[in-house]
Amino acid sequence: MSDVGVISHEYQTASELAKKLNDALIVIKKVHYRLASSKKLSDEEISQSRQLLTDILHKLMTAFSAKVQKEVAVSPGEVDLPSSLLQRIRIKQKPKIVYYLADLRKATEHLEKGIDHLTDEDLNLLDEMCAAADMQTATVFQKFWKE
Repeated sequence: MSDVGVISHEYQTASELAKKLNDALIVIKKVHYRLASSKKLSDEEISQSRQLLTDILHKLMTAFSAKVQKEVAVSPGEVDLPSSLLQRIRIKQKPKIVYYLADLRKATEHLEKGIDHLTDEDLNLLDEMCAAADMQTATVFQKFWKE
């Protein structure tokens, strides 16, 4: 595969992940904030969004903590996170990685208990995760057009 083909595939993967994350977070926020549009969402849509975000949080904890790797069972249907995205998050969170892991754990626990258990801090963490995925997509897009 040519360099352009590899970058094209990387862009497609990054953009699909960013879209899935953003769409899932929008669903969760609609339900959490009890917006009128949340009434149009099916239980399946809500459940899938919650599960996707939970899987991503588990994946991040697994990637950033050797201890957590032994404790967290990774589900087979889980979305795969590109190493470049993990690296982007790792670099941003490096000075406070211990606190970041604690925040990931809390957000995961709250999300697993139910959307009503999410705090503003949890939603901010999920927003940051989506922003990192969006930035990764933009970076790959720029790389694609340079080729």
